[in-house]
Amino acid sequence: YGGGVAPGYSYGDPTAVTSPYYDAQVAYCGDTYFYRPACREAVTLIAETTSTEGRRKLIVGTKSKLALLDEVSGNWHLLADGFGGFYTESDNCLCADVRFRFGQVGNIVVFTNGVDRPVWWQHGQGPEGCNSWSVEYIPDLVALDITAARIVKDFQGFMFLADVIEGGQHFESRIYWSDFNAPLSYIPVLGSQAGFLDFGRGERILGIEPIGNQLRIYTSLGEEKRIYIGTYVGGIEIWKFDPIYQGEDGLEFRNSLVNTGDAHWWLGSTGAFWLGQYDRVPRRLEWLHKAAAARWREKLRTSS
Repeated sequence: YGGGVAPGYSYGDPTAVTSPYYDAQVAYCGDTYFYRPACREAVTLIAETTSTEGRRKLIVGTKSKLALLDEVSGNWHLLADGFGGFYTESDNCLCADVRFRFGQVGNIVVFTNGVDRPVWWQHGQGPEGCNSWSVEYIPDLVALDITAARIVKDFQGFMFLADVIEGGQHFESRIYWSDFNAPLSYIPVLGSQAGFLDFGRGERILGIEPIGNQLRIYTSLGEEKRIYIGTYVGGIEIWKFDPIYQGEDGLEFRNSLVNTGDAHWWLGSTGAFWLGQYDRVPRRLEWLHKAAAARWREKLRTSS
């Protein structure tokens, strides 16, 4: 426009020219800076959500974006962008470690990536404001000064957030839960069932997944791994978390945890494991372990 140059965008007439400074800051909305990747980012989240009226939507996420599929036109509508911190080609253009996770209660879907403030989107909600986002920050988390959460998961009308950055400090062992059927309410006021709990000192919460009528929490305390079952008890305590396993065969790599509905699968320091709904001790399938043993040892050696 008028000879002006916007880094990362095409300009010029009649031949388009693109500035090479892809990681430059761009003042996009007030004093908020967004980083515009100049490559096709890896899709690290695929979320199918269904509204209370039965309308299904497909959402995908990359390091910096959340997008919604328009099934009529076949196009993707941007829900929000500019996430994930600084843009670097080696990170954004490959498989970035910054990954969105999501949980849903009612028509509210909550997204978090461990870097940015958690955001929420409601089915049918369109873009607003100068940044044209369809998502919004969660007021209660802003009030609590929770600026990031690595884990989010819904269960029986509650929304859980864990491994949080609060007041500028990283609490890897802290888990928050919302009020019942109120996934945007986290302040524990009178009459609310919202609250939080800290696990053991030095313990890291690596994953939260439901299975059947259970909620399982996977943690790590150095070489020792732990698995808890979360149970709603009401009263002052609201939720309690009882350990069912302590040992070396628990979850080691948080992104490897997979929920197949009737079992949880993951990668530990000694192999691949699974845990069924009625099991209390992880099982290692020998055929899988033997088939992948050579590659597994090499992977551990090169990543250590």
